[in-house]
Amino acid sequence: MTPGNVVWVGKERSKAAFEAFFAALGPERAAAVEAISLDGSSVYLPVTREQIPQARICLDPFYVIKWTNEVVESVYRAEAPHMPSGPAAAIYLCLGGVDLVYSRKPE
Repeated sequence: MTPGNVVWVGKERSKAAFEAFFAALGPERAAAVEAISLDGSSVYLPVTREQIPQARICLDPFYVIKWTNEVVESVYRAEAPHMPSGPAAAIYLCLGGVDLVYSRKPE
């Protein structure tokens, strides 16, 4: 195998299709896999850990950013009703909390 090249493409996103990849790859070549890039599907990780436990698992950055945005959005929705509005809002966001904004004495 040549690093950086696509070596196999399946027709469906299923456990069976991914297992077929490892069957086609064979145990000798599977043992030589150093790293694998996975997307966010829950199907791939268990098969990867079973078939090539030595490989470093890399996640597609698209999914990492997507998951991060979902968490940030959920925290924002939960905290937005408690955040100050007006000029204090910018200071609140920059400093990370109401305690920092209101614990300082005006100069």
